[in-house]
Amino acid sequence: MRSRMNKITQRILTVVLIASAAAGCSGGGSVTSGTQAGVSSPGEGAPGLVLTQTTAGVVPSGSITQYGAINVADDAGQAADVVAGFFNLQVGLSASVLDQLFASSSSGDSNAATQANCQVFETPKPTLFDLSGAYLPELVATGAPIELDGSITLRTQSLPYALLEFTDVGEFTFYSLPINERLPEGEVPTDLSVMVADGSERFGGDFGFEPVDPLQGFTYADQPGPVVNTQVFSDSRFTWTPSGKAGQWIRIETQTAGGFFLDESQSIKCVVPDSGMFTFPASVTSKLGGDFSGAKPMVSRLSIKTQLNDTTALFLIRESFLTD
Repeated sequence: MRSRMNKITQRILTVVLIASAAAGCSGGGSVTSGTQAGVSSPGEGAPGLVLTQTTAGVVPSGSITQYGAINVADDAGQAADVVAGFFNLQVGLSASVLDQLFASSSSGDSNAATQANCQVFETPKPTLFDLSGAYLPELVATGAPIELDGSITLRTQSLPYALLEFTDVGEFTFYSLPINERLPEGEVPTDLSVMVADGSERFGGDFGFEPVDPLQGFTYADQPGPVVNTQVFSDSRFTWTPSGKAGQWIRIETQTAGGFFLDESQSIKCVVPDSGMFTFPASVTSKLGGDFSGAKPMVSRLSIKTQLNDTTALFLIRESFLTD
């Protein structure tokens, strides 16, 4: 096994160190400050939350008071990293809405989410959902993180594949591989499953993942200009080769070029249907303005399976990143 720090822990440690250095130079405070548009109070939209089947972005209240997500990510099919997080919700959310959150528009379910979900954030302070790299849904009213009373084990052919451990880096709390371990080399097994041992019986069980196709043919360009794959603008057109399979989504995220070091910046997070083409909706372009210039985007294809219990929701995620 290679003695390299897993990428997620490395990324978060880097940001914590940068933040500490910046705070020391400035005499205290965060690296960034500001507000997240649309997330000012419970019941409003949040990144990764598809709300097309609700009214004005308000999620009906319900019995789900805690949720978790486990993401196994690959780079163009080759095993890359894994992250998991579990959270309390400040208010109970509707189980039926969460069950349809990532339902496929081609599944034949008339209540399935069929629209792109995008959020624009103004000078956001980095959170675990930003820094993990691998996608973790951030639901409305997300509260304090949860430490399970047990373990998380990935398995293939009924044999252990990877063991996740609880990690606390600065203010960030999550589950990932031990600090100097990586996933086994090669493709992610198609029969991958996860056993969650939780003595409190909130999230415990043995669950499978839905496979995800590698993302191919992704390009982006300003309209109608000829320049491709440079920077993202408010009128950029994103294209890719669609998988043609139900239950797969495309994640597109970017921020103002150099935004981490700017006093004011914007970031955009979108989860969109795997249709092969996407442009920012008017609700996004109106916030970005005509002079927005974004950095190279983070893009991936997602396959998300939802597991509901009486009071908990668990999202089982396979993600395939586009590599250069």
